[in-house]
Amino acid sequence: MPVRRAVDRLPRYDYFTELRLHGSKKVEGVLDWPAPKTVKEVQAFLGFANFYRRFIQSFADVSKPLNVLTRKGFKWQWGQEQQHAFETLKRAFTSAPILKLPDLDQSFRLETDASDFATGAVLEQRDEEGAWYPVAFYSKGLNEHERNYEIYDKELLAIIRALEEYRHYLKGGPHPIEIWSDHKNLEYFRKAQDLTRRQARWSLYLTRFNFTIHHRPGKTMQRADPLSRRADHEEGVASDNRDKVVLKAEYFQARAIQPGHASIVPDQSLLDRIREALTRDEIATEPIQKAMAHGPRELAAGLQDWNVDNGLLLHRGKVYVPKDDAIRKEIVQLHHDHPTAGHPGRWKTYELVSRNYWWPGLSVYVRNYVDGCDACQRNKTFPRQPYGPLQPNEIPDQPWDITTVDLITGLPESSEHDAIMVVADRMTKRARFFPVHGTIDAQEVAEIYYREIWSQHGLPKKIISDHGTQFASRVFKSCVKFSK
Repeated sequence: MPVRRAVDRLPRYDYFTELRLHGSKKVEGVLDWPAPKTVKEVQAFLGFANFYRRFIQSFADVSKPLNVLTRKGFKWQWGQEQQHAFETLKRAFTSAPILKLPDLDQSFRLETDASDFATGAVLEQRDEEGAWYPVAFYSKGLNEHERNYEIYDKELLAIIRALEEYRHYLKGGPHPIEIWSDHKNLEYFRKAQDLTRRQARWSLYLTRFNFTIHHRPGKTMQRADPLSRRADHEEGVASDNRDKVVLKAEYFQARAIQPGHASIVPDQSLLDRIREALTRDEIATEPIQKAMAHGPRELAAGLQDWNVDNGLLLHRGKVYVPKDDAIRKEIVQLHHDHPTAGHPGRWKTYELVSRNYWWPGLSVYVRNYVDGCDACQRNKTFPRQPYGPLQPNEIPDQPWDITTVDLITGLPESSEHDAIMVVADRMTKRARFFPVHGTIDAQEVAEIYYREIWSQHGLPKKIISDHGTQFASRVFKSCVKFSK
């Protein structure tokens, strides 16, 4: 089987397993998860992990040291093998494809839960196969005052915290937010109550979002529940608002609003240019002709992924962009430089472009474009060592005490010479020029110094060369040898 066809048949979630998201606020709830100290804490962590096992390579082998601890009658022993398995799974949770770039045109689902000492949440969206995948994890402990809240206040606090944490994704979206919670505890707020000031503030804050609440028993909250019950969160651990309802009945029903996020949509002229360029593209010729004549099912092996729709050539449902650098650059520029895009990195830009477009070498093209983006180079910080302090050369006391030497190479050959050796005095800026060959070495440079410079100006105290300190040192030593 050809390598390209074999790669194309791989599951999509295996492609970018090395894309790390460490340090992001999206994954703090998992990265900060402490090592379990009891069997119950191991079971909670594995319950969370099992939901995403299909995205983690060799999950059974990696989690085996942890599963052994949950066996009945097995003596508790947390060693290096268990710690390694625990850290490996945490790294897997915070790596693509488990966490994906949010698609603001799609609906979000928010799972929340609260325990006696913490709140947890998982923000999710559906993938192309209809499966729910996480966008971000969230977990935060309760302070000494919040631990005294009633259970319905804690459950509502979990929702408030999650909406606040992900408000830049959720506020003003085109679809209602599905909030899944054990909302039997929230029935309290569906009745008229004498609200505290805190509850009144929450009620006002909830009006900013379009959401529906769905019930799921707490024991089935396999993702948010463990995040709210992390062991480290447990450690150390007159009103004028009368007859107010915090969660109104309409919140539990779907309602439509105008979309608040601007979608990055190409104008019609760009699509027309793609159609026109297809007639000149060699790759597109065969799929277009056969798809138009026989339909996609009659295509030969290797061409079944192609189809024609409204004059556009589609490859696996995505618009094929012909070999036209102006069109390809405009598409990448639209998804990278657009104000709503915000100059994302190479992988985020690639994901945005690949949602709707495809062409051979797309990832390489996007990488080169992002690496050459002037705005990114000027404004973004990069992980590198700071530059050292400048160390200017000393000022000479008299002429020809300090000289510099350099070569001008690549010149047309004349009288068996194809380079010029330049010797300059750093104090007077006077320069001397000598015809040489481009392969001149330190010994020959020293001979010219001795014959032309030392005889008229004396031996310099220091020689500076951009060929390196070792070259300058060899020149200086050879000059001293000639002078003896």
